[in-house]
Amino acid sequence: GLLGKKQREVKERKKRLEVGLVKLKQTSEDVAKLQLELQEKQVMVDEKIATAATILQSLTAENEVVEQQRAMAKDEEMKCNFIAEQVQNKQAECTVELDKAEPIVQAAIDALDVLDKHSLTELKSFKGRVTTKWGGFAGLGGGFLQNPSEDILRVIQAVRWAEEIERLNHQNKTVIGDALLGAAFVTYLGAFDAGYRQQAVFDSWIPRMRESALPSSEDLDPVQVLATDVQIASWNNEGLPSDRLSIENASILVASERWPLLIDPEQQALSWLRNRSQKAAHGHGLTELKLGSRGYLKQLQVAEAKVTEQEINAAREAYRRVGTRGACMYSLLKDLRAVHSYYEHSLHAFNTAFMAAVARTEPAEDLQERIANLTHCVTLQLFRGTSRGMFEAHKLLFAIQLTLRVMEEQKQLCSLELDFLLKNPKIPAQSPVPALLTNEAWGSVLALSNLENFRTLSSDIEGAAKRWHLWMDTQQPEMESMPQEWRTKTSMQKLCVLRALRPDRLRYATSDLVKEYMGEAYMESVTFQLGQIFPETNPTTPVLFVLTTGVDPANLRRAFSHFSNELFEASIKQPEMKSIVFALSFFHATVLGRTKFGALTASRATRAITRYTLGRPPTASNYIEEQLPKETPEMFGLPMSAEISFQLNQSEELFDNILVMVGHAGVGADGEDPENALTATVEQMLDLLGEDIDLPDLLSRAEERTPYVSVLIQECHRMDGLIHTLRNSLEELLRGLKGELTMSEEMDALVTSLRVQRVPHSWAKVAYPSNKGLGMWVADLQARIKHLMDWSTELSLPKSVWLSALFNPQAFLTAVMQTVARRHEWPLDMVALHSEVTKKKPDEIVNPPREGAYIHGLFLEGALWDVRSALLVPATLKEMSQLLPAILPDKTMVSTDTYSCPVYVTAMRGPTYVSTFDLKSKDPEVQWILAGVALLLEDPA
Repeated sequence: GLLGKKQREVKERKKRLEVGLVKLKQTSEDVAKLQLELQEKQVMVDEKIATAATILQSLTAENEVVEQQRAMAKDEEMKCNFIAEQVQNKQAECTVELDKAEPIVQAAIDALDVLDKHSLTELKSFKGRVTTKWGGFAGLGGGFLQNPSEDILRVIQAVRWAEEIERLNHQNKTVIGDALLGAAFVTYLGAFDAGYRQQAVFDSWIPRMRESALPSSEDLDPVQVLATDVQIASWNNEGLPSDRLSIENASILVASERWPLLIDPEQQALSWLRNRSQKAAHGHGLTELKLGSRGYLKQLQVAEAKVTEQEINAAREAYRRVGTRGACMYSLLKDLRAVHSYYEHSLHAFNTAFMAAVARTEPAEDLQERIANLTHCVTLQLFRGTSRGMFEAHKLLFAIQLTLRVMEEQKQLCSLELDFLLKNPKIPAQSPVPALLTNEAWGSVLALSNLENFRTLSSDIEGAAKRWHLWMDTQQPEMESMPQEWRTKTSMQKLCVLRALRPDRLRYATSDLVKEYMGEAYMESVTFQLGQIFPETNPTTPVLFVLTTGVDPANLRRAFSHFSNELFEASIKQPEMKSIVFALSFFHATVLGRTKFGALTASRATRAITRYTLGRPPTASNYIEEQLPKETPEMFGLPMSAEISFQLNQSEELFDNILVMVGHAGVGADGEDPENALTATVEQMLDLLGEDIDLPDLLSRAEERTPYVSVLIQECHRMDGLIHTLRNSLEELLRGLKGELTMSEEMDALVTSLRVQRVPHSWAKVAYPSNKGLGMWVADLQARIKHLMDWSTELSLPKSVWLSALFNPQAFLTAVMQTVARRHEWPLDMVALHSEVTKKKPDEIVNPPREGAYIHGLFLEGALWDVRSALLVPATLKEMSQLLPAILPDKTMVSTDTYSCPVYVTAMRGPTYVSTFDLKSKDPEVQWILAGVALLLEDPA
């Protein structure tokens, strides 16, 4: 409003003058500093002369040295004399200029006494033309206005600016009353004549303001509040009459936010209005209507409607950014439904929350500042309100999804980089740096190197493996600069590199991305406080509390806090009572703590319970707060690598959920038609399937049905069925994409799976258990097919069987026992497997064993195998799994120094159990049980 405008004008003018005074003061200080330096130089000269004289008298033998000193002193004396001469000349010049200025200043003061306000306004309108109308002031044209010295100008300016600052300080106190009078004048008096205006302002309003002690200027005048003398002079030059009524009308017009109603009976201001019509602040031009003319009201309404429409359009366009953010937030909330059925958000509830956020937004005079405030407040309030009702596991998902969509909204997101980040595609290849990267990790690097901003990544890693090894070995690589020129990459691009090289750190890196683009507030924990949400309720909007078990487990501190001091004091055996409660709480917290590490922790927690609960002091709460060790995998009897496994699983779950939401939203790649890309993918997969397995030929050649041949035939049957399922579904989809068939629900599900790089459900039902993504799954399928084809060529037992390649590995192990039992004529129920880890790699085996069979493709998780000593050893931090050498299962052998290691197909464990192999160990078996050591047929990395 007018008050804010006047306050800003006073503040800006005052600031400019204060800065000017500071500069003038600094200049004066610099001059004084130079004078002080001159005095110091003079003292130095005197000292050097005295020193030279002393040396001359006392060291006559060293005449040459004395002469040199005298010459140096003379040189310094000449320099100082020169400086002194300059200072004296400057001082004399200033004195002359000051003598000239004093009478001129006095004449100016005298001349100002004869000036009135009207004369000053007229003088300013002459634009530099000086006349002799005002006597003494006219005579200043040849003196005061002729290039006075800089020193005099500084003095005059300093005085004038100081006086102006003092006046502005006073005006800052009176601006409230001045603005009130100006606003009232514009609002109420435009439709009245000059006489009524004078009476209302000077006979009624101003006296009442004086009586109420409202701060205001002494010579209060609404025209001086609404316009400056320079503006008025400019209006006069544009043709505005100089009478009071015309100037008042012009002031009202310029100060109004909408077209005002003005009285101009003489129509003196009409020509001025016509001249200014194109310069008007509203930019609508001038429409002339005569009162009483035909269609006057209709034309007026039309004109008003056009103006209103233009204002609405302008406002709508200005606030489009806020609407876009609101639409983005609502779309995100709707997409959360794909993650969990609990997340349902109605449009009505969203609109209520949106308008509440708008109402809470801090107001601002500037439009752009207002829009920025609205966008920030709407986003943050809707985010916090939604996060408050979300499961803890999904809060980071919500934050990173919001960040990605805001980045996309602001054109800061490359969809190809996002596609890699979410899908983590891999190109199957052998790692050239096996000590640094596994084959799967190298496959990710190769896939990432196909993107424009990562062309040299694979070659850089291969060429500077040591530098990359140092970076990857840091505990927090996301906080460190990447090697070489990769240090300059954006945060999003660094995320892509971490996705390939250190996926266990992705949750931390995504948190940093949220903080960078959205702010710290979006990563702060939103705690529940009833007082904060109560204002959002009303008689028809209740608060709904959803209580679920096990979603947010109680740790030791939380579990122990459920038992009050009154409970302990009521017990006749308080120390024993506290010990029991502490042990119970610790057991509860330990079991829950182990569950976060997934299938690796499906064993007992006895060791941790015993270690940290026996002999606890009665002051259990103090022990919990001050002495209890930090929660680590070792505290639960697990290897430190379990933490990395946990972080990997958390990261995969996070990006799986993001992928589901993004796929649900239909995001495509840059510059590429998604349908064409999908068609190319389907055609490529059909080519990779190759030819079908010739089952009739296999059956005709299998004359002797040994246990091993029976397993082979069963495996080929299942593989052939899987190949047929893939081929039929892909060919059907291809026809659908070409428009030859109507897209069915099954085809739509297949499209979604292909786009998000996940194995389709229809394929997984007839396939083997696997946690691999679609790309690596297809490559693994090709390798399995080749293994079966090689086996079926000769129908003899391979040198080493890839146990992981079989649909039913239990059947092959049973075949081993059947073969041994038949050879020795033993009852099958009396035969059990004994396994021995060899020191040979599969390609080093020449022939099958005489008894049993070599198998390979097993990964040890939770521990490591020492090949030299042929014993189990504890796992290290970074080595989470290890591919074992070939294993030889044969007839049973009794051994006490072994660990009965369970074998599972995938890291899910549980329902994928296969068998149990004996692994040699010198450590107690309970150590490996607590560590969750197991063998897996699929690489868990």
